[in-house]
Amino acid sequence: MNSVKKMTIFLVPVLLLGCATRPSSIEPLVVSDTSYEGLSCKQLVSGINEKYKELAVYSKAQNSKATSDIVTSTVLLVPGSLFTGNYEEEIAQLKGDVIAINHNLQKKQCDTSNVVPEPDVSDLKVEDFKKPEDKN
Repeated sequence: MNSVKKMTIFLVPVLLLGCATRPSSIEPLVVSDTSYEGLSCKQLVSGINEKYKELAVYSKAQNSKATSDIVTSTVLLVPGSLFTGNYEEEIAQLKGDVIAINHNLQKKQCDTSNVVPEPDVSDLKVEDFKKPEDKN
């Protein structure tokens, strides 16, 4: 086996392990349903719509990082997100929040006709959702 093939066989798995994970592969954190028990149906619908919007924005940014990692890994042999970070924790938290809110919507038999699971977020960025203390 020539040296290029050996290097490829070794480097490809190593590089892919360091790449940002696609949002669809990120498992939700376990969030207690009690976190949202005290909210009214209106508040739950509003809350889940906000979480869906935030999740869509973070997922879009995470997908971008994953794609960039493939390119930077190929060119520089190092995934870019290794230095810039990614949004896996935020996505896992948001997925857990959505599940917990959904459980409460079902328990309270809320009208979910105003829930928008796939909002248009083309004009939003991750920075739009960061708290003032997180923006530093």
